[in-house]
Amino acid sequence: MYNNLLTIYKEKIIIEPKDYDTNKYYYFYGEDSKIFGIEKTITINEYKLIKSFFLEKQINYDNTKSEKIYKYMFEDGSYPFQKKMRFVLVSSILGEEIITLIKEIYPSLECLKIEKNTLLFFEEEWNQNIYDIFQTISYDFEKQLFIHEGLIINPNTKGELIAHYLGCLNKTNWASKDYTNIVDLVLNSETNIINPLLIELKNNYINQVLNKNNNQNIIEVFFKNDLNVSQTAKDLYLNRNSLINKLESISKELGFNVQSFRFASILLAIMSIK
Repeated sequence: MYNNLLTIYKEKIIIEPKDYDTNKYYYFYGEDSKIFGIEKTITINEYKLIKSFFLEKQINYDNTKSEKIYKYMFEDGSYPFQKKMRFVLVSSILGEEIITLIKEIYPSLECLKIEKNTLLFFEEEWNQNIYDIFQTISYDFEKQLFIHEGLIINPNTKGELIAHYLGCLNKTNWASKDYTNIVDLVLNSETNIINPLLIELKNNYINQVLNKNNNQNIIEVFFKNDLNVSQTAKDLYLNRNSLINKLESISKELGFNVQSFRFASILLAIMSIK
């Protein structure tokens, strides 16, 4: 699609502009998150078609934090938060009343509008039941909120990983269910779409956790023993409670429970990628 645009519009397109003239151009994130602008002389239908394929760059941000988050995700900017954060995608643009309520639960909340969705970042406990919280909000406001619970990110997490993750998510029907997570993303994606993301997750996310404190060995033995804690503790010469604490520590860093069969199966699949 990107190459087709370059061929069709030629002189009407500018690649990686230094300045932004919103009176003359629409701006989008193209291949490898490179920004391109296309003249507003195109028709509305042409604009809508392009917008259906590419994420439009927001020039007039609501606040400076939103600008930093956009740049972090799409323009190789620095990590915009002070602490680890969970991201959640909601299948609608949230009103101020709902955002205010969520901020009462998560004071660190930061919101980003992406197309028809709202991307939320907030500090939370790794095992907190996000689904129940949003179900309550849906009930209170009589508004069905479809949510996808994403990863827990930290200063070592590259913003482009999140952008890639969201791109794969948008190729699934995630908004047809009340709640989805990384398991649903992997199971409902075509192989050619999800495999590049899994490789990226392994190299730039999973390995950050497993390559320290003997975590890799612990997880491999745990999986070899079909998630049997007692046998794993015996094989590793660990006290059972010590092993449980280590597994909880790994889960907290990854953002999902490795003692859950569904999450463990996805983690095993990612670890097996060569």
